[in-house]
Amino acid sequence: MSKVSIKGNASGTGNFTIEAPNSNTDRTLNLPDDSGTLLYKDTNGNVGIGETNPLALLHIRGEIDQAETQKVYLTETAGDGGFWKVDGTNNTVFFGGLQSQGENVAIEFPRTANSFKIKTNSSDALNIDSSQNLAFNSGFGSVATAYGCRAWVNFNGEGTVSIRASGNVSSITDNGTGDYTVNFTTSMPDANYAAYGKSLNGNAGPTGLDADEEYFSIARSYTTNSFKIGLRTDVSTGFGSVDSIQNTYAVFR
Repeated sequence: MSKVSIKGNASGTGNFTIEAPNSNTDRTLNLPDDSGTLLYKDTNGNVGIGETNPLALLHIRGEIDQAETQKVYLTETAGDGGFWKVDGTNNTVFFGGLQSQGENVAIEFPRTANSFKIKTNSSDALNIDSSQNLAFNSGFGSVATAYGCRAWVNFNGEGTVSIRASGNVSSITDNGTGDYTVNFTTSMPDANYAAYGKSLNGNAGPTGLDADEEYFSIARSYTTNSFKIGLRTDVSTGFGSVDSIQNTYAVFR
């Protein structure tokens, strides 16, 4: 038959107490049919479950093979809660928001892919791969890599050049009539980006250009630190160089 062994320590003076609950309901502690230390607490207050050298306040160790899944649940009194799971089949770590939803809503860390995923309704909603590419689904129909605007600027190019508003643009250099250099605050990784914009003679009205004239604009001379904008009038005025009061440009990479 099984035995229960309680052993004292000859050099210690503290008492170990097991106290019955203050209720009329029985309480049962079931131990597994397994060898080894089930629960361990070290002198630093760290507790190990299946681990006799706990490295944190709670350290859990268990064998994970291709057919086994380890889970830790944090359950509310109402019956639902979050979970943490190590999936041996897919070699993946999950953090779930709702125990009842399982992996339908979860944060996923594939341990061999150096990536990160957020799932909603059983589908990937946001992914970051091992090359730090961000992919998400925001009405696109599927998760796809996002190519963001790396810089943008709205500036007045007449007289003394002035920036109205911008992102990742440190300054505008006036190189002469109809010739500007847009300087980046943070450099691009290379010069293979796309720069696009428009320059107008005046301020666009609420219903469109109104009486404004759109100039011919060319973005050119791309470097990692800047690009240039060249402005020309239309054919009726001989394509002459011209300054513009309304310039809006964006860079995508």
